[in-house]
Amino acid sequence: MKQILKYLKRLAAIALLICLFLPLSQCTTQTAYGDKQVHLKYAYNAYTWPSTDAVLALFIFFWPALLTAIVMFRPKLGNNIYLGFTELVLSAGSAYVLIIMLLFSTQILYGGYLALTAFTVYFLSTLGIILGVVWAKWVQRKHKMSSMTQV
Repeated sequence: MKQILKYLKRLAAIALLICLFLPLSQCTTQTAYGDKQVHLKYAYNAYTWPSTDAVLALFIFFWPALLTAIVMFRPKLGNNIYLGFTELVLSAGSAYVLIIMLLFSTQILYGGYLALTAFTVYFLSTLGIILGVVWAKWVQRKHKMSSMTQV
């Protein structure tokens, strides 16, 4: 089960990188002459450069792939509870930033839906991995305590 969760997490990180280049939403504005203009919002053009918001918009799509690559090269970090909690906080915060980006749009496009789904899958798979590690440590500790009382 843990392997499936790790693969889902990797797949979600790759999907978030792909979402960086997909249109997230569109805004329709009307000019003074009555013409309608449609603006597609991508992660890289959501905010004007240089600004903190623009860097944050790109960061929320990059950090899952970065952490996934680090864990692939350092597999022991995959069982680190502190890294898992950091990933949970980052994924919840990133989903919040993405929702704020999509909130004032006229229509959410497939990139936005894919990004929201990927953050949800990343969050839930990280939560499952953390609960599995905590459960294994608890069972190991309980087994150790019971073997000490039998002696």
